[in-house]
Amino acid sequence: MKILVIEDEKSTSEAIKDFFHDRYAIDTADTLAIAEKKVCSNEYDLIILDVTLPDGNGVQLCERMRKDRHTVPILMLTAHDHVQDKVDALNSGADDYLTKPFSFSELLARVQALLRRPHGEFIPQYIDVGRVRFDTSEHTVTVDGQPVELRPKELNLLEYLLRNKGKIISRYDILEHVWQSNKNPQTNSIEVHIKTLRLKLEKPFNMKLIRTIHGYGYKILVT
Repeated sequence: MKILVIEDEKSTSEAIKDFFHDRYAIDTADTLAIAEKKVCSNEYDLIILDVTLPDGNGVQLCERMRKDRHTVPILMLTAHDHVQDKVDALNSGADDYLTKPFSFSELLARVQALLRRPHGEFIPQYIDVGRVRFDTSEHTVTVDGQPVELRPKELNLLEYLLRNKGKIISRYDILEHVWQSNKNPQTNSIEVHIKTLRLKLEKPFNMKLIRTIHGYGYKILVT
């Protein structure tokens, strides 16, 4: 999953990026101008948006995005804690609101809650595909109830594929949502991680889960 953090305080932005780096691909912007360019050229699963930025107000950006029919979940993050500030943010189209200073455990919980219903579609805590269960809150996976140890990037890749079960997912989409967007599309990182997932999930449990669509990408086999 890919998150855009729009925050001009470098320490806060870096802290969020460091906290989430094992779970999500994180992109950052420190001005509205940079943020708007990134929103236009990339597809994000969630946006964390500060209200006060050097070149404008995050509430206005949220309003423009909603008018342009961007449905990506938006979490407002700001030092303003007055009731009217929260009302303005939510009325602009934001999905949630968190004030600074904040705890990272609460930020994680709110992010996970929003990611369970991306683009208005509800996704439950558990994603079940055949014998595989992925817990989106705990970030763990089991097969037939048995836990399978996966590394962070393997978990991220599996979650993205499972969220899109039944669809053919291109390598470019995987690079965009699981790896940082500036990764070389010719890298073999995807192939290496797919091979590892097959070794850990398919072979030990004698099942077929991931299908390769040659020349394009991959597809989760829905059973």
